[in-house]
Amino acid sequence: MKNHLLFVSLILLLAMSAIAADGITGKNGETTPMSARDEAQPVVSDVRADVEYSTTGTMDTPATHGGDRDGWGTDFITRWTNDTGAEVTIVEFGWPCGGFWSQFWYVWISDTMPADPYTLEFYGSFVATSEDDLEWPPSQYTYIDMTAEGIIIPEGATMYFGYGNPGMGGQISFNGVETYSWLEDVWDMDGDYGRTAVMQFKGEFATVPVEGQTLTGVKGLFK
Repeated sequence: MKNHLLFVSLILLLAMSAIAADGITGKNGETTPMSARDEAQPVVSDVRADVEYSTTGTMDTPATHGGDRDGWGTDFITRWTNDTGAEVTIVEFGWPCGGFWSQFWYVWISDTMPADPYTLEFYGSFVATSEDDLEWPPSQYTYIDMTAEGIIIPEGATMYFGYGNPGMGGQISFNGVETYSWLEDVWDMDGDYGRTAVMQFKGEFATVPVEGQTLTGVKGLFK
């Protein structure tokens, strides 16, 4: 009986070692085991807006990398400068992520980088669409209705926005768009690690655009 239990324990140990070997190594060098990949495609939001922006360059881009909550950052942010010629009201946030506990989205309207995630100017809670906090990379987008929040980005102002990672956060290979992760009391540039965190928002014009303003640009996709 003892030999049988020893054999079973050895098999389990080997299996766990194999999982760890195939896991996700974070910025802190720790490894999170990988779960089986869910091949479900992201659900495309049906929200229509004047302004659409994604750190990937294309809305609803599937993540190609993942980051564990304690490795690739517990919090992600990026910046967007409103050069549309009009005030913009945020109507939706979206990001591919997974986790079963509640976390926060947050917004700062500031020209400078926030000191840390806890200097929140605007914030609210959300729960990820997928409860799988180990799916690498996460395949499902979580969309957050922001219409009732009344957050307006003045024309010419810069917004920093992001979220506390509820488990696994979606990322892609670095594409020149700088995103930041909060890790060990500091904002790390994800680009230094070859990553861009996937974050996007949609907005509506709060006022009529300035006459003659062209609503195009590298910072966003405008409809």
